[in-house]
Amino acid sequence: MSKKNKKEWENESCFAGWVKKAPVNAENKNAYCTVCLVFLAAQRTNLLEHLQTKKHQAAIQMDKKAVTFQKIDKFTKPALSQHRKINKMSKKNKKEWENESCFAGWVKKAPVNAENKNAYCTVCLVFLAAQRTNLLEHLQTKKHQAAIQMDKKAVTFQKIDKFTKPALSQHRKIVEMTLAFFIAEHCSIRSIDHLSVLLKKLDLQSQVLNEVQLHRSKCTALIKNNLSPRILDDLLTNVGESFYSLIVDESTAVDKKKLLCLVIRYLSVKKGKMVTTFYRLIEMRSGTSDAIASAIKTQLQTDGLKTDKLLSLGVDGASVNVAEKACKTLPRHLDYMVRETHNWFSHSTKRQLEYEELYTVINDSKLKKLVKLSDTRWLVCEKAISTILDQYDPLKLLFQIAESKEKCYTASQLAAMYASVDNRLFLTFIHSVLKPVIELNTHFQSDKADPIKLFIDLNDLFYSILQKIVVPAQLEKVHCTKLNRALRKETIDYVKTRCRDFFIELAIELQKRLPSNIHVLENISLFSQENASCQIKPNIAKVVEFFKHVCGDVDETIQQWNVLHRLEIMYKVKNAAGDRKFRHICQLAFALLSLPISNAVVERVFSVVNIIRFNAETIQLRRYVL
Repeated sequence: MSKKNKKEWENESCFAGWVKKAPVNAENKNAYCTVCLVFLAAQRTNLLEHLQTKKHQAAIQMDKKAVTFQKIDKFTKPALSQHRKINKMSKKNKKEWENESCFAGWVKKAPVNAENKNAYCTVCLVFLAAQRTNLLEHLQTKKHQAAIQMDKKAVTFQKIDKFTKPALSQHRKIVEMTLAFFIAEHCSIRSIDHLSVLLKKLDLQSQVLNEVQLHRSKCTALIKNNLSPRILDDLLTNVGESFYSLIVDESTAVDKKKLLCLVIRYLSVKKGKMVTTFYRLIEMRSGTSDAIASAIKTQLQTDGLKTDKLLSLGVDGASVNVAEKACKTLPRHLDYMVRETHNWFSHSTKRQLEYEELYTVINDSKLKKLVKLSDTRWLVCEKAISTILDQYDPLKLLFQIAESKEKCYTASQLAAMYASVDNRLFLTFIHSVLKPVIELNTHFQSDKADPIKLFIDLNDLFYSILQKIVVPAQLEKVHCTKLNRALRKETIDYVKTRCRDFFIELAIELQKRLPSNIHVLENISLFSQENASCQIKPNIAKVVEFFKHVCGDVDETIQQWNVLHRLEIMYKVKNAAGDRKFRHICQLAFALLSLPISNAVVERVFSVVNIIRFNAETIQLRRYVL
């Protein structure tokens, strides 16, 4: 290639326009095709061969078409110079555009100069050239129109400062808190969904009621976070420095969790009476006595109640069920007889209607519904037996008809049992004996019962049963004369033996029910109204000595008791120094009144807990009980 000047080849017609000297030496290829963009050997023969290739010919044709188009620099040249464009924008005041109807609300002056685009769209958040034509073109774009629609919707929402301001009025807060308190005390939380809507319809003109927005989620939060802590604080404040007693019961829930319920009994100075109310419900991992004692002590320390003010602890003997064990001494088929009598009608409306027609023919009175026996509430058996005895003859006839008509084994068994006279005698005996037991149990469950008379009635029942065991003639008083005539001597002896065993077992269980320190509870009767107003008062020295840590000064307490003449004024009378004149005797009397009498209130708490925690409709509220 050096023999011939390269410039001569570039001027030849066959090589002109595409052969150039290679800018670099690529593997001794010093020629370069500007059309195919490849390096070639700088020899004439090689250049001519490349000229005839299809690739080169096609590249030449493409290069000719490209030449027909205008050069790109014609498009990049601005119609106006940059200096002239800026001067044109400055001739018009931007503030005038912002006030025009088509630009108002979205055209603003750019905070910074972004590539000489001095206008800014506040809706699309883009910079624009500050020319009226550019702004009008941007106004017609789909992107800008969609952004405008979204901006109009955003304007309808409240600004953030409206949420930071207190939106609830004081009257609305009072109404919603009162409703939440009502629901917590009387209804299920789900009821508030209907109650809140109903209240608005009662008075459409009331602004406060129309503003109320309270449903079960908000009501639950108010009860848990607002009412519950304040109720507990009021309880602890009312107890204060007073002596108190705890009634404790432990139970295993359906979900296998052990629950310890604490009920507190104390003198409320604010209410002026003894109060027995729910205190705490504690989840426990173990139900041993040590675990229960540790849980109670920890809870009292957490709540700030002094353990030295804890006067007594009432517990329930879980293995003692009084008449339940006594009933096991009677024939076992009696339980089957009472239970299956109810089951015979419980799942059949046809049987109920047939029996109602039969009963109406025999008796003129209204038919009473049969009572179902309970596996846990054994005292219900007295009501079930009483109902069966009232309808004994119609039931006897009904099962005799059912035996021959339905050919049923259960009907045959019940017909035979109702035909047996000794079964009727047993049921009559159980009804007559359990009736006073049920009445006494009802008195112990009452919150307004006189604690002095309760233990008198318990002792009377215990001794009356002992008299029936010791004196055989007492056993005959509970039998019906008509039944005795229909029984043989062997049957009468058998029934008497079973009934005697029933009395013995019942007396044993009642004796277990009597606490070992019952003499302390019996001393409450010394502070009755009659003894307080009597001229010759009973000696309370033993009681005062036993509770000297309560009354403080033993001699002063006895002296105050002797000069007392009206029980109702002993707490109000003050001496010249302004101190309570009968302070010591008051502390002793109130301490005795705070002793636990019954654990029925604990059982009611567990009933409520089972409804709230394990009812299918309210299972989602279980975390709010504790």
